[in-house]
Parts: sequence; C-alpha cells; structure tokens
Amino acid sequence: MKPLSWRALRQRKLVQWALAYLAGAWVVFQLTAELSTQFGWPEAFGRGVAILLAFGFLVTLVLAWYHGEKGRQRVSGPELLMVAGILLIAGVAITLLGPESVSEPQPNAAREVVSDGAARIPSASRGTQADSLRSRSIAVLPLDNYSPDPQHAYFAEAITEQITTALSHVPELLVVSRQSASQFETSGRPVREFVLEDLRVAHWLEGSAQREGDEARSEAVDRDASFVLAWVNLGLYLNIKYVRTSDPALADSARAAIDHALAAAEDPSLLASSQALRILLFGSETDSAVAILRRAVRENPADLQSAWLLMTTLHSEGDLSEAVEWGRRLIALDPLGSTPRAALGAFYLDLGLDAAAIRSYARAIELGDPFAWRGIVEVHLLRGEFEEAFAAVDSLRASSDPAALYWEGEVSLWAGEIVRADSLLRRAMDSESHRVETWELPTVAYVWRLHGDSVASEELLDRTERTFDTARSGPGRLAILQVMAMRGDTRPTLEALREYVEGGGRSARWIRGSPLFARHREDPEFAAELRRLEEIVGRQRRQVARGLQDDDR
Repeated sequence: MKPLSWRALRQRKLVQWALAYLAGAWVVFQLTAELSTQFGWPEAFGRGVAILLAFGFLVTLVLAWYHGEKGRQRVSGPELLMVAGILLIAGVAITLLGPESVSEPQPNAAREVVSDGAARIPSASRGTQADSLRSRSIAVLPLDNYSPDPQHAYFAEAITEQITTALSHVPELLVVSRQSASQFETSGRPVREFVLEDLRVAHWLEGSAQREGDEARSEAVDRDASFVLAWVNLGLYLNIKYVRTSDPALADSARAAIDHALAAAEDPSLLASSQALRILLFGSETDSAVAILRRAVRENPADLQSAWLLMTTLHSEGDLSEAVEWGRRLIALDPLGSTPRAALGAFYLDLGLDAAAIRSYARAIELGDPFAWRGIVEVHLLRGEFEEAFAAVDSLRASSDPAALYWEGEVSLWAGEIVRADSLLRRAMDSESHRVETWELPTVAYVWRLHGDSVASEELLDRTERTFDTARSGPGRLAILQVMAMRGDTRPTLEALREYVEGGGRSARWIRGSPLFARHREDPEFAAELRRLEEIVGRQRRQVARGLQDDDR
C-alpha cells in the first residue's frame, strides 16, 4: 500500500471536497437553528441534524477519496462498506443522543409569528391547526386621540403601546406588532377589511384616549365579547407593571379588562385569574388572591394562567424563593416558553445568582425573546462589567429593541461617561422609534440635572411621582424611591426605602450600585436599612441556591 502523501490528497481533491462540505454544512446548521427557534421544533431535531452533518463529513471524505480523482466513477465494495458503516454509527448516535422523537409532535411546542415583531405563541399541541391559532390572534389598532391639546397626542400612542406590550406577554395569544397595526391609519380601508385581510387576525381592539390637565381617560373596545383571554392577561400585565397605580387611564384599562373577563369567562382557570386580579388591583387582601390562585393550581396543575399570576404576585410581595419555584414549575409545564425563562432570570438577578440569571436569559433569547438581552445588560451592569454590558447593548440594538438607546445611556452613566449618557438619553426621549418607560425617567432626570437642566429634570420627576404615587411595590415603588433620592432630603428618602422594603421590593443591588443613591448611601440610617434589605435577599438567595442544580434542564 502506498503511503498517504499531499500529492495524493491533491489529486483526489480531498481538501476541496472537505471545505465545500463544511461551508454547506455550516449554512444548513445555521438555517436549522433559526427555523427551530421560529417554529418551536424540539431540541432533538437540532441534535439529529448536527449528528447527521458530522457523520456526513466522514461520508464526504470517503466519496472524495474514491471519486475525487478525475475518471474514477465506479463504486467499489470497500467504499460501500465504509459508507454503510458510517451511516450505521450515525443512526446509533442519533438513537443514544437524541432520545426525544424527531418526528412525533411535542406538547406545548408550536410557535407561530404574526407579522414582524409579533409575539411567539405556544399552542396546545403540535397538531393544532393554523385556523385554531388564528382564532386566538389580536391586533391593537391606534387609539384615537381625543385630548384637546395636540401636544398630548403622545398619550394615545403611549396607551396603544402599553396595551400591545401587555398582550404580547400572553402565553396563549398571537399579537400583531404595533408597527404593522399602525399602518391602519394610512391604509384608507375599513377596519374589518384591514384586520381580516391585511393583518389576517380574528380580533382587534380599538378605542380612544384623552388627557386634559391631570385628568386622563382611555377606552378600548374588544370586538368579540367572548374573546376574554386577552383582557384577563391585559389586567394581569398592568398589575405587574403598575401595582396600585394612580394613573387613571391605566387603572381604568385594567378594571375594564377584569370586569370584561368576569362577565364573559366560562373557563374556571380564567375565572379564578380574573377574581384574583380584581383583589390584587382594587382590594387590599393579597392573601385572599394568593389563596384563590393556589386552589386553582391545586385543582388543575396545568393551569398556566393561575400559575403565572401566582408567580408574579409572590414576586411583587417579595417572596423571591417561592417565585423561583413557581417559575420552575411554569418551565416544566411549557418547556419552550420564553417568558417564564426571562422572569426566572429577573428573580435570579435580584438574588445575586448571576450565572443562573444569564443562563435563564440566554435560554429565553434562544426561544425567541430578544428583550431578554436587557436582563443580560443589567447583570453585567450590576457587576461593574461595563465592556460586557456595552456588548450586550449592541445585541439589543441588533434585535431592534426600542429600549436600546436608554440602556446604552444607563450603562454610560454607571461607567462615568456622563456626556455620552446625556446625548444618548436625549436621543431616546426625542426619538419616535425608541422608548423610555416611566419608571426609567429618574435616570434621565439625574443626567439632565448633572448638565444643569434642572427645570426639565424636575418635570420628569413630577411626571414619575404622579404616575406611581400609590404604587406599593415593583418598578413603580423603586421609581418613587429614586425620585425621593433625587430631591435630596434624607428623611423622605429613608421613609421611601422602608416602604419599598415593606412592600416587597428586593432590588438591593440596584440601590447599592446606582449613582442616584450615592449620597444617601453615606447616611448611617439609610445604610442600615439597605443592609437589612440585603440580609432579607441573602436569606432567600441561600434557600434558592440549594435547588439551582435542577434549573434549566
């Protein structure tokens, strides 16, 4: 037998065949990964493709050896044996490494995307027909602006954005992106034709918004009284983001959503969620709401609606350890759901379990939630890893996240780049394509004050305080704490911190690191209260850390 030489390899074009195959295999692998994310294909499918591509490389080398040299076209016995052996080994590898069936449907695995940027929605099973998915689809049309002052047109746009964002978190609902729905204003078509033919969805919300002085009002009308799932989850989302909010428009929207659901709901799980939401938003007995939700989940362990609301309620009440446990249960019920993964990442972030937080956020991104990059930005920000935080912001920008400018400004502030932060935050506030949430305004106010724009800074603080002055917990209560810190008085800031802790606020790391609290952290009483909060979080962190080995499997 002749020794193998470089000349022999060149004659048989082994290198050319190998490089060509590797290039093609890389394209196939990337395409498979993208399609798996978009359509919720089981992980076993991706593993099977990877194994086939790997063994296909060996088959390519065999074919190149026997046929790469010009004129060698006849198939020989040894060649057939080698190819058959490689394929046999590949089959065994797929059987051992991909135990889930690649061909059979997986429960809760289906995903569908409506228009650009729409929510990805899990269906009941892979066998669910497109018509069934479409029956659970909705568009939020731009609300009419009835405000007498044309400058308040932003209010109608903001409410439209809030409702669209709220519905996009619904795990059983297809939601058209705001960008697509906004095309109605220039389409010149009747509502029904635009929705059914252009957007191709079954339901839509339309209505109006009005702000006059400090009074605000909004009204959204669901065109199908039996379609209550969207309304239940709208109330749920508003509860998460605006606990006991004083903004009349948001509070009225939440109340209308829940009342609508209570009047029309027939499914026991929807009824339980609606009853609990009414207590959480407009009552004072949180324990009663938690008891309703626990009973609903106990009677129906697959009740995602009640389980999700229970998890968020426990989190807003400050019980991070049990919120994490319910996050794990939700992932077990819906392994391909991105939202529970992102929520779990946020809980780990507050607990200081950064590696677990990044794993959860990364998995949420893989499953189709690009907004989870915000969580990764925050992890690196709290760790003082500004270079990594800026890199994560680049990923935010690449995913067309409307909050990318804000987060780049936030990271710039923490990194001490004040001029850059000011430029970025002003662009975010002025841009129609970017968004700054109300609870993020204190950061903007702080930077503007550093640049001597005290009047505009105070206006932002007033706006934040009016929106969240009755919030008990969540981002709203933290925003009020930051407003108090900005205004400089030690005693009101200390009282706001105590109220934040008693209300269930657990973002000790943010208070410890944010430049907004730098002066107050030097006050002995404030420092003692912050240490008390850190001790509460520390106890819960130790409790959660014991079960981390079971996460994200």
